[in-house]
Order: sequence, then structure tokens, then C-alpha cells
Amino acid sequence: AFGAQDLAVFASSAVQSGSATDAMSALVKSLTTSQHQGAADALWSGFEMEPVAVFLASAYLLGQLLVSFSLRDILGEEKLPFSCCPMFFFPRNLFSQTPKLFCISGANWRRGGYLDCSWLYNEAFVPPFELRKEDMSNLQFPLVTFGSLSPMPEDVAFRVKPEYRNLPFVLFANVAVSKELRARLEKLLGIFAEGEEADAWRPQKLHEIMELQKECRALFNTHHGALQADQSVASSAHTKSD
Repeated sequence: AFGAQDLAVFASSAVQSGSATDAMSALVKSLTTSQHQGAADALWSGFEMEPVAVFLASAYLLGQLLVSFSLRDILGEEKLPFSCCPMFFFPRNLFSQTPKLFCISGANWRRGGYLDCSWLYNEAFVPPFELRKEDMSNLQFPLVTFGSLSPMPEDVAFRVKPEYRNLPFVLFANVAVSKELRARLEKLLGIFAEGEEADAWRPQKLHEIMELQKECRALFNTHHGALQADQSVASSAHTKSD
């Protein structure tokens, strides 16, 4: 994170001043801030206490960077180099022709146990990721999960029940969903399905989506009342096909 911040300072200075000398000066100042010195001190302290652990962590990080920036195209997937965990199946572009799942909820995602319900567990998924109707009814907050499971790539089809694969629109909820809200949700999915990846950089298209999202949120709040005082209005979108 610090390195990205330093590069941002360097690039910004180069664009504004047009001078490589000024840009380099800004980079040096950024590198010598107390924030970086504190991080360096902490790293050195850790190395003195546990040199082997720091070495192994550094080797793991370098290995991950090597795979991410050099071997990813060869592997054709995004997995950590020393793990079987598929971190990201697809590029995170809402307009990509990939499955998408969204949710509107009355839960505060910052509290433990809520976030996974937004994407990891779902009625369309096979066990142990299945969230059955009886499970949904036991949730202590309103939840509407919707999206599209079309087109369904072979890489993730094993995780989705056969009857839900390639469906253009799916909706699961533990509360009643009005016709008006459902129509807005279907319209939102239609925008993604009919769009192209370049739409992700078109302000007008993004503004249309944000306005439609606000309408969906307002309808959800209207039909399901005020949230508890310790909960915040939260929505979550996940495009990982997971």
C-alpha cells in the first residue's frame, strides 16, 4: 500500500510539473515520511525477533507477485501460488458476460456472520454452500438475493445446482418482494446483460445504475420498515460467480 502511494505521488508530480527532477524529489520526500519510517522500524524489529518467519513471509509474497504478474496468463486462472483457493474467477467488471449475484439487506455487513450471506451461501448453490428456504427464514434480518447465472462457465458450474444454471434471473428472499421491486431488480440485471465492458467507464451509464440502485433500496426500505438502531443500511454486490 505504501509503495502504491509513493508511485501515485511520483506520477502526480510528474504530470503537474513536467519535470523528472521534481517528480523524483516528491518521491524521495514520500519515502522518508514518518509513516514509512515507522513501517520500516516495525519490519526490522520483526526480523530481529523472528528472522525465519519474516524470510518465509517475504518468500511467499514474492512468489505470489511472480505468479500474479508473470504466470497468470499461462495458468489461465487467478489462484494463490501456494494455495488451492480460487480467489477470483473472473475480472470484476459488472458488464462482463459472467454470472452475477447481488443482494439488498437490512444487516450491517461490518458485524460478524452477515457478510457471507451476501455471496458465499445461496439457495442456488450446492451443499455445503446451500442456503435453504428454512435457513433463510431463520435469518434475523431481511435479505433479498438476486442476479443472473447466465452464461454459466464450466469452471464454476459444479457449485451451482443444475436447475439454476444459465438462468437469466434468479431471486431468493426471506421477505415478500413486491412486483415493483422485482421489476426494478430485473431492469438492473437487464442493463448489465445488454451493456458492454466499456460501459464501466461511462459516467452516464454508471449514473443510471446508481439511480436505479437507489430506487431499489428505497422500495426495500418502504416495504420492510425501519432498521434497528444498531444496523446500517447496506447493500452488497458480488460479481465473482461465487
